[in-house]
Order: sequence, then structure tokens, then C-alpha cells
Amino acid sequence: MKSVLAKIVDAHGILNGKEPENVAEKKSKAEEMDESNKENVAVDKNALSQRRSSFRKSYSSFTEDCIQKGNCKKAPEPDIYNLNALCRPLTKESLLGQNSNSQKAERPPILDAKCYIEGGKINYGKLLTDEVLVADYDLLQLAKKSRNVSGTTALIAVLDGTKLVVANVGDSRGVMCDAKGNAIPLSFDHKPQQVREKKRIEEAGGFVAFNGVWRVAGILATSRAMGDYPLKDKNLVIAEPDILTFNLADHKPMFIILASDGLWDTFSNEEAVSFIKKRLDEPYFGAKSLTMQSYYRGSVDNISVLVVVFKNGTFRVGSSASD
Repeated sequence: MKSVLAKIVDAHGILNGKEPENVAEKKSKAEEMDESNKENVAVDKNALSQRRSSFRKSYSSFTEDCIQKGNCKKAPEPDIYNLNALCRPLTKESLLGQNSNSQKAERPPILDAKCYIEGGKINYGKLLTDEVLVADYDLLQLAKKSRNVSGTTALIAVLDGTKLVVANVGDSRGVMCDAKGNAIPLSFDHKPQQVREKKRIEEAGGFVAFNGVWRVAGILATSRAMGDYPLKDKNLVIAEPDILTFNLADHKPMFIILASDGLWDTFSNEEAVSFIKKRLDEPYFGAKSLTMQSYYRGSVDNISVLVVVFKNGTFRVGSSASD
């Protein structure tokens, strides 16, 4: 994902008549970094149990309402794994990527910055999508070698003049506070129970089951992610991002919040915006306070918060994280 910024810089340079750095040199540097990273990959024997532990989520209002009204019921754990076996046997070999029947996807092509210039403008949607898919492929290859079944979400925001482009994979979320103090969603969570996602999963041969919250194959609580290779073989979980573009001249934002799902398990969009509005003069303090407050409310997932405050056409950044 480090190449996202480099490609954006190169694309702007091309638009301004400047030639980017030699492609062959950059490729050589990237390959050297990849080799260095591979040497530092350690096998984590407890990765599977750690990942399963990280699947725990606090109840959402949707699932609580579902239970109260009796419209659904929790699937017994044996049933979940029996159903999962229909998609792919849940064996040590299949979980660790040693199933001979698994799909062998090819690495997505890496395109030069000039390929993303269309009509004198940068096609951020295509650029960000391609970079996320390449990063996901590389992550999967390393994960299979180290037998690490972990995964991650991704939330990317690119500010180009008055245009804000947001790419989202999973259930990290972005929220904007506009000039009127309204909470404007910058992204929408990828959840298995959503009609679009549920249909895609079922067409791929999978299923969605309720186990505390709705989960892909009764396991993963988000329908899109980077990594999570046991669910990638049949595309039950995918890494393709959704892209949204905003004209900041229309919204005149006070600030934006970019945060991982650990925050949104305990805060609504409106609550988070209201919290930061009271701490606008200190973005770092606001991000830190929001992180700690989410922790005190009982969030069981990692909490990473980035606050970007806009003032007179400029912006300041504050961030905080808690595992």
C-alpha cells in the first residue's frame, strides 16, 4: 500500500509535465523490500486461536432487535461447522492453505501511474482498487507461508484539492462533520447480512450464519477484508473496496474521523462527531480521548482513531490507537 502515495505523486507530476522515476528502478527497489520482509516473517503457531478470539464483537442494535423480536435464532456451533464443511472441509490442511483444491489466483498487474490518468484527471477509484487488490494478494502469500489466518480492514482517504476520495474494505469507517454539524458517512460497513453481500456470498457457494452477530460461514463478522485467506479461496470474503467521492466545497467540513471497527462497536457516527466537536482545538487530544472512551465502554476490538480538522482551507491531524 506504500505505492499509493508514490503513484498519486507520479500522476500529478505527469499532469504537470514531469517524468516519474524510472519504473525499472522502482520495481527493483520494491522487490528488494519484499525479499527483506519475507526474511522477517515469523510463524505464529497461535495465530488461528488469536484470530478466532478477535472475531468477538459486541452486539449491534440490529442483532439485538433481531433477537428480541424472535425473527432469528443463534445457530448452534456444530451446525455452523457442518454447513461450513459444505463450502470447504474445515481441516488443518484447508485452514492452513494446504488444500490441493484451493484456487491459485494470479497476482493482479501493477500498472504505471500514467495508466490512471483519464481525460486530464486521476482516476482515483481505479488506482485505489488496484493497489488494495495487489496488497491483499501479497498479504495472502505471506500469510500462507507463515500460516497466519489473520486479516485486516482498510480505510484510505485521499485529499486532492477540494475533492476527498475514500476507499473502504471491511468495517472500519469514516465520518465527516459538515459546516452545520451533521455527521456525514464517508463509508459504509461491509456486513454479511447486507442484501448485496449475502447474495454474493451465497452465489460463491457460502452461507451467512448468526453466531453472536452475523458471520460469513459462521466465522468472520465482516464480508470484506484483506487477508483472512481460509475464506478467500472461494471468494466468500473479498478485498475489493467501495469508493466514495466528496466535494468539500459543498460540505465545508469542520473535521473528519477515520477509525477502526473497535470505535464503532461502542460509538454511533453522531456520538463520535459530537465528542470531537467539543475538542476541536486539539485533534490529538480528541482522538486519544475518543479511543479511551471507547475502551471504557467495553470495546473488545482494536481501536485506532484519526481526526483531521479543517480550518481556513488547511487541516491538522491527530491520531491514537489502542490494541
